[in-house]
Amino acid sequence: MLLVNTAAELSKGDETFLQLAAGGFRDMTRIASSPFDLWRDVLFANEGPLLDTLGHFAANLQRLRNRIIEEDEQALAEAFEQARRTRARIPRDTKGFLHPLADVYVRIEDRPGALYRITRALYEADLNIQDIELLKVREGTGGTFRLGFATEADADRACEVLRQAGIEAFRPDDHGN
Repeated sequence: MLLVNTAAELSKGDETFLQLAAGGFRDMTRIASSPFDLWRDVLFANEGPLLDTLGHFAANLQRLRNRIIEEDEQALAEAFEQARRTRARIPRDTKGFLHPLADVYVRIEDRPGALYRITRALYEADLNIQDIELLKVREGTGGTFRLGFATEADADRACEVLRQAGIEAFRPDDHGN
């Protein structure tokens, strides 16, 4: 919510500012589209820990601001390296407390009906997509979807079904082969 409101303030009503925001910004700010009624109880039921965390975050922002003002390149590099190492520890095959998923990557062309071809083939094979994520897209060329399945066997079968339908699909360990 604050990130979106800050962007709105900085844009001063210039819609170009928000149009330049990439998909990561939209993903990171999805809670801003939720109604306040949904978050009211969460905020007030967790007031103490939330205030502590906001204080810690504000201190980290001030520390970052100071490093930039001081042009402390070494401290900034160390902070980036620490963040990189921490992010690398986030499990890739889970969604929070949910069970790990077996991933399939699918490359498709940027044209109408491409996603429908994928979902129809999997539906006809009675395969359930547990999670779907658009990883990257290049306008006019295509994109890559990550499909999550409940089991390794379902993911392997999905690859087979999609390949038989003429759709490029691979498991992470296949490296696209």
